Amino acid sequence: MKSLIFPVTFFCWVFTGCSVFHRERLSYNLTKTSWIYTDSDWTYTIEFSKRGKLYSTHPNDKTRGNDFWEQHGNIIHFSYNDKFSLYEGRLTHKDTIRGKGYNKLMNWDFQLTRKK
Repeated sequence: MKSLIFPVTFFCWVFTGCSVFHRERLSYNLTKTSWIYTDSDWTYTIEFSKRGKLYSTHPNDKTRGNDFWEQHGNIIHFSYNDKFSLYEGRLTHKDTIRGKGYNKLMNWDFQLTRKK
């Protein structure tokens, strides 16, 4: 049994502790940041404001008072028009969020790029 301790420990270290296999987990607070949203149809600006409020320049956003966002680590959820459109993105770089948007009719890919 003792002869297995070193190989098992080494194996665990290589696949969990080695930086080659360890993936960096990005997490930045997005409050009070502005981003350029792009998908196959639209490009506009969004702002992640305090207390989960989301502001955008989307031309079809008619009910701006009910747009919200939340962040859990590197995962960002946001919604427009009383949750008619829902989005889930992943912070892939400090200046990039990629994800999927969907509503009752369709789904799509999107990207957010931090405004400088």
